[in-house]
Amino acid sequence: LYLDIESDQDRPFAMTSGDGKLFIGTFPGNGKHGGALTILEETAGENGEITVESQTYRNIVENQSIFGLAYKDGKVFGGTSIYGGFGSNPVETEAKMFVFDVEKGEKIAEFKPDIPGLDSPTLTIGDFSFGPDGLLWGLIEGTIFAMNPETYEVVKSKEIYDTAYNSSKLRPYYLKWGPDGNLYTTLGRKLTVVNPETLESEQLVEASVQLMDLSEDGSIYYAIGSHLYKMSVKVKQIELQLENKLITGLPVKPTVTAKLVNGESVVLSDNQYTISVSNPDVLEIDSDSQLIGIRPGTSTVTIKAELNNKTYSSNEVRVTVANGNRGFH
Repeated sequence: LYLDIESDQDRPFAMTSGDGKLFIGTFPGNGKHGGALTILEETAGENGEITVESQTYRNIVENQSIFGLAYKDGKVFGGTSIYGGFGSNPVETEAKMFVFDVEKGEKIAEFKPDIPGLDSPTLTIGDFSFGPDGLLWGLIEGTIFAMNPETYEVVKSKEIYDTAYNSSKLRPYYLKWGPDGNLYTTLGRKLTVVNPETLESEQLVEASVQLMDLSEDGSIYYAIGSHLYKMSVKVKQIELQLENKLITGLPVKPTVTAKLVNGESVVLSDNQYTISVSNPDVLEIDSDSQLIGIRPGTSTVTIKAELNNKTYSSNEVRVTVANGNRGFH
């Protein structure tokens, strides 16, 4: 057993880390109220043996559970759920945010975020993630918001889906930054990508999604029921590379590259795209997806590829064909 949090705690769903520590947020046990924040740290002895030390702070917000956590500069930023252990009824009426000073070992702030247009009682707050813009980003059911971590002022927000609290009261939401600079999330229990600049969003799958994670390359792993799915990293564009001067009768293979949003590139195989030529009297496409000049003249070449259920069109290459016995001069 690595760690027993005890203190009548259950469901360690909310976690974050920083400065060599792991911060764990929990719900209380069945029928109980009052979640806890546990801070775990490993220390190595002279003989190399690892010692696990932990401190648990229950009822950081009275009678509420920990629903989301983020850490920055010695402070834990948390959000709560008014719901307690399975089988209990809420005691409090509104969820809160809190700030915990790790060095002091005490809560230094507790408040409800002021989000324009969100007038109904807030029942859960979280997940959280600090962005490259320095803001603390968070979720309230179907609403996303960004907060100044110094003043606790909400500087931008948007209700993307109806904030109705009609899904799981125990399973937190997920909020991850992708290598493309966008936010990937399960807000409203819908797998969604959000542009942090404009707050424009796109729902990526139709089904309800409870669990997700993001790999280093930007691929999304998510669960629908008991099934695990992978959504490969998004394609930014496809590019066609082809010699613009060809000789009649000599086949040439185009190179088609998918440029990904994470900055990587993947060369596509010929069964992943289709070739189009504007002048089939000059250029033809053989069974191996090679281009062959038939007679002198010009033609444009473009590529279309169906990737991740989306159609991409390449740049256009203008090709000139000359007779083999004359060539180009």
